[in-house]
Parts: sequence; C-alpha cells; structure tokens
Amino acid sequence: MPGSISSLGIGSGVLSSDVIEQLRESDEGLIINPIDRNIEANQQKTAAIDLLDSLLTTFQASTDALSFFTLYQGRTSTSTNEAVTVEALAGSDIQDFSIDVRKLAQKDIIQSDTYGSRTDKIASGDGTLTLNIDGSDFDIDYTDDTTLEELAQAINDKAGSKVDAKILKIGDNDFRMIITSDETGKDQNIIMSDSGALKNSPHVADNDPFFQSNQFSATTDIMANAPGTMTFNVDGANLDVAYTATTTLAEMAFNINDQHGDKLDAQIVQNDTGDFRLVVSAKDSVSDASGVTVSDTGGLNDDPSVAPTSPLTLPSANQWSSIQKSVDAEFKYDGITFTRGSNEIDDLVNGVTITLNKADATNGEFSNVTINQDIDEITAEMNNFTSSYNALISQLDDMVNSDLDEGKVGIFNGDNTIKDISRSINKIVTSINGEGESLINFGISLSQDGTMSFDADKFKEENSKDLAKAELFFAGGTVIGKDGSDSLKTGLFEALDDRVNTFISSSGTVTAYDQDLTDRLKGLQTERERSVALLDARYETMTQRFIQYDSLISQIGRA
Repeated sequence: MPGSISSLGIGSGVLSSDVIEQLRESDEGLIINPIDRNIEANQQKTAAIDLLDSLLTTFQASTDALSFFTLYQGRTSTSTNEAVTVEALAGSDIQDFSIDVRKLAQKDIIQSDTYGSRTDKIASGDGTLTLNIDGSDFDIDYTDDTTLEELAQAINDKAGSKVDAKILKIGDNDFRMIITSDETGKDQNIIMSDSGALKNSPHVADNDPFFQSNQFSATTDIMANAPGTMTFNVDGANLDVAYTATTTLAEMAFNINDQHGDKLDAQIVQNDTGDFRLVVSAKDSVSDASGVTVSDTGGLNDDPSVAPTSPLTLPSANQWSSIQKSVDAEFKYDGITFTRGSNEIDDLVNGVTITLNKADATNGEFSNVTINQDIDEITAEMNNFTSSYNALISQLDDMVNSDLDEGKVGIFNGDNTIKDISRSINKIVTSINGEGESLINFGISLSQDGTMSFDADKFKEENSKDLAKAELFFAGGTVIGKDGSDSLKTGLFEALDDRVNTFISSSGTVTAYDQDLTDRLKGLQTERERSVALLDARYETMTQRFIQYDSLISQIGRA
C-alpha cells in the first residue's frame, strides 16, 4: 500500500485509509490469494514428488542389486578345522573336498657364526661371496675393511629380490647375520660359496667328517655325462641321490639338501684359485672314522672314487649353519598327494585359494571343505527389497487415494501418471513366467492390503533346489534351447529395474513431472509479482485521487 495513503482523512474525515485497505483486501482475495493457494499446492506436490523420487531410488537400489548375476555368484567356504583356510571367488564351483596337510612349505634360513659386534670386520682380504638361489647367482664383493652390517646391506642390495639379510643380537658379544629366502619351497635353497677370504667362511669346519668332490670351474658346470646315482654312506646308512646328464654342480647340492637335509649338509666351496667343489658333511656326529663316503654308478664327470681324501685347507672359524631348510608344501586333496612351493595354493581348483596353516605329518588331520552359494547376502538383499517395496507402495497409496470417512484426500488423487507407478510395479511383482514361477514360490507374498512379506527360510529352501534356475528367474540370462540355439531371458528383477528406470531416469515420468512443477512454480511466482505490481499501481492512483477528493470536500465544507 503506498505510503501517501496515511494522509487521507486529514481534510474532511470522509475518505479514510480504511476504505482503501478494505478495497485492497477485497482485490487481493480475488486476485492474489488464488495464486498463493496454487503456489502452496505446487510446493506440496514438489515435496511429495521429491519423497517419491527418493523412495523409488531406494527401491531401485534393491532391484538393481537383485538383477545382477554377480550377486548369485557369490560364494562362502567353510572348513572343519583351522589347518586350512579357503577363499572362493565369485562363480567358482559349488563343491566339497578334503585337504590333509602333511608338510608346510618353508623358507630357507642360514646364519653366520658369532661376531662381537655389528661393526666387526668380516674378511682378511678382498673377495667375493656368491649366493645361489632359485637358479640365480648373486656375487657380493667385499674387502678386508667390510663390516658385518655392511656385508648384510650389500647382500640386500644385490640379492634383495630373493633373500633378506639382517643382523641379530643373540646375546652379549654375540651378533650373527641371518639370511632368509623371500619365498618358500625347495627351489629357494640358499647355496653359498666364497673365494676364501671371509673370516666366517661358508665352509665346513676342519674337524667335520665330510666328502669333497674334485674341482669345477663354475657352479653351473655339468657334473655327469650320463644319468646315475650318488650314494652317500653315513654310519652304515645309504642315502641315494639321482642325477641326469644335465645336472649342474649347484643343482646337485640342492638335490642333496632337498632329499636328505635331515642328515646331510651340501655346500659349494670356492678355493683360493677360484675353482669350486661340492662339499657334503654329516649334520650329526658319526662313529665311523671315515665320516661320509660316496659311491657312484659311474656317470659323474669327476668320479668321487678319485676325489681328494685329505681335508681342504680351511679357515679356522666355524661354518655358516642352517636354521631351517626350504621345503615344498605337501598335502592330499581328496586323497591325491600334491606338492607346491607355497602354502597358498591357487592353481589347484579354479577360482579357489587354499591356504595351508598347520601340518600333521603323522596320521593326517583331514579338513573337510564346503563351498556354497553366499545365500545370506542374497537373503539380505531380498529383505531390503521387501522393506523398500512396502515403504514405496504405502506412500503411493497415501498420495493417490482418498478416505472420505476420515476426510483425507491424496495430493495426487485422480492423477493417473502417479497411479500408474504402483500399477506397473505390482504387475511385474505378481507376474508368473512361462514355467509357472513367481515370487510366491520363493517366499515373497502380498497380503490383501498390499503389504509384502518375505519368508527367508522358504526362500533358502527353494533357491537351493536349483541355483541356476533360481538365478535365471531373478536376474535372467542365456537360455539354451533343445535345438542348441540360445536366447536371452529377462529376469523378474531385471524387468523391475528397467521399469523403475522409466520413472526416475533423466527422461523419466517422475523426473518430467518434477520439472513441470518447477516450471509451473516459476510461472505462478511471476504471475503473483505482476498481479501485486498492478494492484500497487492501481491503489497508488486511487490514493492520489482520494487525497484530491478529500481536499475538495474539505473546501466545500468551509464555504
């Protein structure tokens, strides 16, 4: 209302501001109030559409999850004891099997003799320490000034991809280098050779009973010209080690440790001239003064019968010793014996990783393993679907229906666009396919008032009868006909997901409805602003005229 209206009534008292106010209120009731009511109704519908969109989005999250075949490919695995752990990838076969762990795969671990500190010098001159592991040689150079910790660092720098060297303090003035293979399995056996300058050389000690071969120029030299067998005799016990025409010096040392590591220790020793010898010693003391003796079937290039019988000239320090020998894992799968270099087996059963945790090498403690469909995850999604369906349909009923007894009228009462949402969803939910299957078969039913209920026990029972058939009903897939032809079948939840998408996608009906409300609100707000402006202009003119009339009336009264 223009501010000048307050001057009315000053002259005559006949034309007052109350008259203008009454006229204004009457016009606003006829022009502005209907627009305000339309704006309020529009805002209520917009809020209702936002709620409906949110409920449809939540509902689609359930239908979307249930429409993907990956949900039905989920697997769980159980084992009857802790000897093995089994992880099954999605889609792996449903199956039962037994695992009997006889031996766990181990890393190879060796240790040096005792040093007084980490900074003790490790050599009396320059030289090269060679580590052979898994078919690779690593040469580590040192000098007479190299310390124990510097040698460990040099080993890690050169051979860190295969071993880990570290210094441990065992006790007062007792520091040792521990070298551990990075991986498990018999191929990880660490073989050391040295040019002879190390103070704690990887040689056998002078007083150990041992056998030594003749000299070879390299660890990769072939030991034999034909297949044969070396037989080591320790206190009357014969220990056979077979070889081929291609077995190298390093491979022979490995085979001896692998097959008889509990009784023998095979090392490759490099002498001062750079040549290499195979040295085999007994791990325990022997009563026979001859120590370890060897016989051969005759295929060796250097016949052990003519090998030197006098001990090697060795440093006075003790040898490096073995803490743990690298071995393969050994286990039985359904009674069949297998070996692997690792305790994690992923190449035996497709999509299944078996981790060996505990070995029983005597009578075998079987682990019975069961791999099943992850039915709990599917059941949880079915529960989500039931809850989101009930929330959506209940809200839709309130929006489109009326209760005359209670005086309630749905905000979308009579709106077929919104009514069609519940009709089209229920048409799919209650559908029966060509095989006579419906959600009722799987424990999902509707009451008379439209409320959905879910019987989880019935669902699990029916689903387990034929997993593939249930998956096809829910998520769809490829169907192979009797004539070998294939066709795509749409699953129930796939159809529901597609239908909901027609409502809430960028071009969906609910999205379009919401946009229409937004556009209409802008139009109503523009219309209201224009109507208010017209009323303001009209009553500004009327006020000015009333002021003039009031002045004339006042003058007439004084005449």
